[in-house]
Amino acid sequence: MKCPKCIGKLQKKNIEVNSTNKDGKATEKYSLEVDQCFSCGGVWFDEGELEKYTKEGLTIIDSPSLGPDMDKELDQKEGICPRCQLVLEKSPYKKSSSIILDTCEQCGGIWLDSTEVDRIEKLQSGGALGAIAKLFKKK
Repeated sequence: MKCPKCIGKLQKKNIEVNSTNKDGKATEKYSLEVDQCFSCGGVWFDEGELEKYTKEGLTIIDSPSLGPDMDKELDQKEGICPRCQLVLEKSPYKKSSSIILDTCEQCGGIWLDSTEVDRIEKLQSGGALGAIAKLFKKK
């Protein structure tokens, strides 16, 4: 598939997930297949995949910065859905308005520009670390 934002191609990236319950016992095993641009580092999540990725608190995908100017340029650029070829709609991520999702209204896929996956991962882990810190403050 063609990258929504640059001239690169998307490459499949398989992520094996071992979901666990509160007690740490395995509840289910599944695989997520996301697509990452080899050129700009952005990531395409098919419908529901971003929710599964963040639910598990995964920190597997690396989307390095291309430099502040290029990151900003790609973030502002209008994207085209690699599946439907429609213009992607921009909307803020529900947990941080500074992260802008590019979403396809037809297929429900989500594009994250370079570094946005890393920023979402930090939000997830920061939330857990924040909760642990609060527990220690109460003592």
